[in-house]
Formats: sequence, C-alpha cells, structure tokens
Amino acid sequence: WQRPCALWFSGEWWVNSTIMFFVGMLVAAKEKPVTEWFKVHYPVKICITLILALTGIAAGLFALFNWGYWREFAGDNSVTPRLITLCFQIVEVFFFVTAVFAVMMKHYAVNKVLNFLGGLSLENYLMQRIALNTFTFIVKPEYGFNPALLQGRFMMLAYIAAVSITTLIFALAFKKINACIVKFISRS
Repeated sequence: WQRPCALWFSGEWWVNSTIMFFVGMLVAAKEKPVTEWFKVHYPVKICITLILALTGIAAGLFALFNWGYWREFAGDNSVTPRLITLCFQIVEVFFFVTAVFAVMMKHYAVNKVLNFLGGLSLENYLMQRIALNTFTFIVKPEYGFNPALLQGRFMMLAYIAAVSITTLIFALAFKKINACIVKFISRS
C-alpha cells in the first residue's frame, strides 16, 4: 500500500501543519504590519477570527471523518480523498493559528513555568517522541502492561505524567549536552 502517492499521506500530522511553517516565516517577515492590522477594530477581528477558527475545526473534522488519511487499511489507496482532507485541514490549521496569534496579542500569559518551558521548546519537541514511544505500553495493554493496575483515565494520566517528566529530563540533558558541544566547537 505504500506506493509513492500513498506514502506522502501515511499519517496526517506531518502534512496538515507543514504549510504553517511557511506562513510563520511570512508573518515573521511582516510582523509589524500584521499586528498593526489586527489592532485596528480588534474586537471585531478577534470575533471573526474565532468564528473562522471554529468553522475551520468543524470543517476539518468533517473532512477527516468523511475522507481521511488512513484509507489503506480498508484497501483504498486513492490519493484524492487524502488531498481533500489535507485542503480542509490546511484551512483549519491556518485559522486556528491565526486565532491563537490574535488572542495572544491581548492576552499573553507570562510566568516562571512558561518561561522555563519556553526556553526548552525545541528540546522538548525533539525529545518527545522517545518518551511517547517508550511509555505506550501504559495505554496499550497489548504491549505488556497489566490494565488491572490502572483503569480508564488513570492510565492516561499515568501516561501523560510519565511522558511529560521523561521528556523534560531528556530535554534538559539534551540542552546541556548541546551547550557543551557548542562550547567545545567554539573553542576550536
């Protein structure tokens, strides 16, 4: 089922938000005009943005449930339904990120915890997959965990705690190792 066209769509998360990297570069290049535009009639624009974000989420979910990406398991390798879903989800992600951007222009949370985590955002992102895969056995009994120990939401809470703590430890270690490497290279 992994012929070249289907391979591009073997999972949604790496394709439906990729366009936002490019949009983010455009916004960063024109940040001042974009923020100035939002400031004029901000209440009206934030309402419109939130309505568009909610509509985008509804449309994205509609596309996901009616067409979707994971069609190969039902024996359908066609690309068209995946492209339709992708188009809907690009619009969804665009409006969602725009709404977050607009809301954070006026309501920006600052505290020590967020500052600390913000300083580790790249490291957390890079290290999360290790912890996510390592602790899958907590929420998937077929991987060897005894579900009698924890039930329902407690299994998910245990998974979230294990992943969060492990990712944070790995991120701190990665940052420290990276700093040592950079220091070593810069001395050379």
